Amino acid sequence: MRIAFGGDCSIIGDALTLKRGNYIQIPAYYEADKRIVNLEQCISDRQAVAGKTTIYAPSSAKDRICSLQASCVSLANNHLHDCGEAGIRDTLEYLHVWGIPYVGAGRNAAEAAKGVSIAPGVVLLAYCQFGTHYLRNVCCAKENTPGVNGYSLERVLEDLDRLDGKTQAVVALHWAAEYVPLPPSEIIIWARKILAHPNCCLLIGHHPHIFLGKITSHGKEGYISMGNLMFPNFYLNTRQELCVPEPGEAYARVDMQMKVPCLTKKCWQKRNRQGLLLIYDTEQKVVSDVLFTQQDPELPVTRMLRGKEEVKARKRFERLSRIYTWPVTLYRVACRLCMFFTYAIRKIKRVYFYHFAARHKEIYR
Repeated sequence: MRIAFGGDCSIIGDALTLKRGNYIQIPAYYEADKRIVNLEQCISDRQAVAGKTTIYAPSSAKDRICSLQASCVSLANNHLHDCGEAGIRDTLEYLHVWGIPYVGAGRNAAEAAKGVSIAPGVVLLAYCQFGTHYLRNVCCAKENTPGVNGYSLERVLEDLDRLDGKTQAVVALHWAAEYVPLPPSEIIIWARKILAHPNCCLLIGHHPHIFLGKITSHGKEGYISMGNLMFPNFYLNTRQELCVPEPGEAYARVDMQMKVPCLTKKCWQKRNRQGLLLIYDTEQKVVSDVLFTQQDPELPVTRMLRGKEEVKARKRFERLSRIYTWPVTLYRVACRLCMFFTYAIRKIKRVYFYHFAARHKEIYR
């Protein structure tokens, strides 16, 4: 059986305003026997949670969400609770009614921790990191409250231990910092320890919104981040809520998430529009990957990379994979420098944008 694994996916913003629904135009995605994505949003008609960037869609988005043809979705992410605990329950209920299996979240901790069978002898386990400076707003499930399946290395290894000798797991992890090409050194260490477990056959990661390199250990592969599969541009109002502008209404544009002083359209950069699609053959235990891009910056339609763009992206992927093999001490220095410059640039852009948008009211229509 061949299973396609995609990265971060949200049906929001421009995806709700387009009259088309064929967002993913990658043949390998539909040729696979099953398709699994990280659905990074909640589905609810309730009021969004205040104080954070919220990613959600109303129940009327059913047809567009179902058009992804996902055989299963991971909900272990930091946007599932963007409409509160009631919104989590709404999401679980809608997916159940629509016939879309989910993993990594539940109405309580026991349900959130359950894996889902995706092929004979293969289950999917999903977790979301929490309690870090880059993943703070995470709602973990508890004994009697809904939420996501929280990550810890010990929990993952215990879950793998509980599998019988005839079953292996694909481990999906929502972790690492957004937009930073070098994840913290502990991510690399954790990935190697998980891959070393005999009951783990593949590790896949989400959250950074850019594709990162891979780790090879014990004859198995771990992809730290696959980037965005289908994550359109979207609008934010001054309360950080998703919204749709009125026809002709003025708005500013920004290529990163931040507190905004006016109606603003969040537009992804080129590197955020490129990603990896993995094809895993459960019988041969072989993984192949496809590089793709959202070619038109304004339309959430993904197509395979070709020519020089594909070569350039492939070299970047291989370069990052080599860096992950550096000695831990050297890697930590490189990682800290990378994170420092990434956040410094973001801060400069944030200050400039806030001044620019507030003072000059630069507008688009």
